[in-house]
Amino acid sequence: MSTETGESFTFAVLSDTHIFDKAPADLDIDAYKQYQTSRMYWDTNERFLAAAERVNELHPDFVIITGDMIDHISPENILLYNQLSRVLSAPIFPVIGNHDNTSMTIYKKPDGEIDVQWNLAEPNERAKFRSGIFPDGKFNYSFSRNGFKFIIVNNAEDVSILEQLSWLESELRSGSDGKTFIFNHVPLKTPATTETIRRVWAGNESLVMGNSEPQFELLHAYNSKIACIFSGHLHTFSDDMVEGLRQVVCPMTVQSPDSFLLCICNAGGGWDYT
Repeated sequence: MSTETGESFTFAVLSDTHIFDKAPADLDIDAYKQYQTSRMYWDTNERFLAAAERVNELHPDFVIITGDMIDHISPENILLYNQLSRVLSAPIFPVIGNHDNTSMTIYKKPDGEIDVQWNLAEPNERAKFRSGIFPDGKFNYSFSRNGFKFIIVNNAEDVSILEQLSWLESELRSGSDGKTFIFNHVPLKTPATTETIRRVWAGNESLVMGNSEPQFELLHAYNSKIACIFSGHLHTFSDDMVEGLRQVVCPMTVQSPDSFLLCICNAGGGWDYT
């Protein structure tokens, strides 16, 4: 996918939309509501649609969603994502998030207490995002637009890190200086990442990507190529420089209709966001 016209263009970045079916047939709806209350949001679908309307008013050339598009893997949620995402009038380029690659079970203990368990080790392969959502069914992919390169990296699930780094390096080599964007779900490392995990997530180390160091070192080696690294996952916004690399952590779209970024890339090679 490449268009080289030298013209200015815009793209929107959304993150952590957490779309879910509010009445899944295979779950106790009362238990599910309690689960979602504990997750701090029940009206994610409505908020996504409100944000989509705002994005459409700005007429971006395309939209990138930096992961956690759905709240958990199920056929119902994937179908709902397909339906709601069509509200966005621009093409969508997705990034896989940790919620997009996990399954969830809810059951009641003998004493009636609701127990929520996450199955991180054995995702529901039958319902996993594949063709029709990700280009060619791939979680690692790239495309170009008017001299800028966009690299989508899967860092939300277990991958062959050596194989991925080899692919990423080949993609970085072909990018132009200062005109390559990296998109992943889990932030690599910034001061804001550390502070947010401490402040918002009570120091939960599970929010940190295990293979962040090798990827960060590779990106740092190609510092001159990279305009910015975009991530999500932390449900809050930050914009930091770390060892010469700029990383923007996108806000959680379902927090408000305006929780997204609009990026402008100009014909001269510069860029900014609002």
